[in-house]
Amino acid sequence: MRAVYVLAICAVATIGGVAKAQEIDWKKVDEALGRSAAVSGDVHRYGFPRSDLNVTLDGVTIRPTLALGG
Repeated sequence: MRAVYVLAICAVATIGGVAKAQEIDWKKVDEALGRSAAVSGDVHRYGFPRSDLNVTLDGVTIRPTLALGG
């Protein structure tokens, strides 16, 4: 039983060592989302303005693009 346990650990270690991360093609992501990202280092930030909110504060309507983006 111990031999099976050791072989299982070796198999998992071997499989885990072979896997590689692929590079992301950010142009394809931009095309899929229909907009380009604001890039800062490794961070790609996409803004999506809200169109489903109707916010009023003290009688003044706040547009979603002003302060309600997510």
